[in-house]
Amino acid sequence: MNLAFALEIIKTTFLKRVASYLLAGCAVIALNGCYGTKYLQENQKLLHRQNIEAPKTVNKSTLADLYVQKPNKKLFGLFNSQAWMYHLGETRFSKQKFIDKKTKIEEKFTKKITNASSAKRKDNLQFRKKKKLDGLDYKIENGNHFMQWGEAVSVYDSIKMMLTVEKLTNALLVKGFFRAKVTATFRESNRKIYVTYHVKSGPPYLLDTILYEVPDERLFAVIQEKPEESLVRKDEQFDQDKITKERERIDYLLKDNGYFDFSRQYIDFQVDTATLKNQKVILKMEIRNPSKLDHHRQFRIDSITFTTDVNAKPFGKSKRVAVPYENITFNYYRPEYSKKILTQRTFIKRDSIYNRT
Repeated sequence: MNLAFALEIIKTTFLKRVASYLLAGCAVIALNGCYGTKYLQENQKLLHRQNIEAPKTVNKSTLADLYVQKPNKKLFGLFNSQAWMYHLGETRFSKQKFIDKKTKIEEKFTKKITNASSAKRKDNLQFRKKKKLDGLDYKIENGNHFMQWGEAVSVYDSIKMMLTVEKLTNALLVKGFFRAKVTATFRESNRKIYVTYHVKSGPPYLLDTILYEVPDERLFAVIQEKPEESLVRKDEQFDQDKITKERERIDYLLKDNGYFDFSRQYIDFQVDTATLKNQKVILKMEIRNPSKLDHHRQFRIDSITFTTDVNAKPFGKSKRVAVPYENITFNYYRPEYSKKILTQRTFIKRDSIYNRT
């Protein structure tokens, strides 16, 4: 009997706890509807959700990163806890209080620094002053911990929605969708806004012809030595990002082949979408020569100097000596390192072509 009675008590207690958890959960869900809209001012609406409708040829997740305005993050995808946390912190935060505190600390430290008896003491006070003021500036700018952990309620802004349309359109153009059109629609329910971006990408444009205009034949030969390393290839979809990376690749390639003072500013790409039909692109790459020169200069290593004790202080009136060894000049106060080992670990050779890498 005693065991049965104990089991009945445990069962009753367990059911009561489950019921209380369910009631709490239902209460949270019920409150969730107002946790976003609750903090809105008159005539404001909550940006609750937004999505993109696009064909399969378009990467929607990449486009979603371009939203100018985003809804508040939701706990478990349901509860607008971030806005609640921000509001909780906001009700307990006084920006003016921290501004006044900053003024007092500035006055306090300025007085101490003025009266400091040594430069070391002044430096220490300056460091402490800066550290305290930086901390206060951060709180003035970002609020208290609850405000930093949470998010201000996401108030729907029609201007930001149109800016998002513009950013999505530009992103599609960059990827070769030159006929892309993006529109936005929204619906409202209980002061919540649901936005949908409609993407009509059109067919992607492909690289049909790649032309080169490089008057410096020696430089052009370096570029053409390994054509398989080019990031821009015929019959691939036009991609402005790849063109940008190709400019960087050529810049680094030339700097690794003696063109020390070369700059990517000399490289220009021209895109022609009008000459050919059926979404075909002619891409022309031009590498200009420097002003008043008919070629780019290729540099070689003239001399190598190795200072083994850069941070060392001289001993009395001693001076560094310069000692040549295997086409390297070693500078030092005292010979503390093996010149043979250092030479073996030096991969730059005299009269070799300059290599940035």
